Amino acid sequence: MYDIEYTSYFKNQFKRLLKKYPKSEDEFRKVFEELENGNLIGTAYDNLGLTIDKDVYKVMVANIDANRSPKNGFRMIYYAIKNDKLIYMLAVYSKKEISNLRQSEIRDLIRKYCK
Repeated sequence: MYDIEYTSYFKNQFKRLLKKYPKSEDEFRKVFEELENGNLIGTAYDNLGLTIDKDVYKVMVANIDANRSPKNGFRMIYYAIKNDKLIYMLAVYSKKEISNLRQSEIRDLIRKYCK
């Protein structure tokens, strides 16, 4: 079991997206349940310069409200510290609004919000 911490940046983005796309909440909940159970789902980012027990992942989430597949739905970015069984939810966004976060932006989020 992993503990999940939600950064204030993630919370603000998530609240805004749920207001706009309320039917997609169950899709997000499924991802949170997988992560809590220790299933580190998604695609790992390479070349972030993290130690071996730490990784950042990007997960695709379907946008039920807009009838979009996971490929064209949302992205959730999280930082996993495996030795501590801890996950920091860094960012969530609509693929329609943002194509990708740069690696430098991800490193900045880790520095700012993670212990």
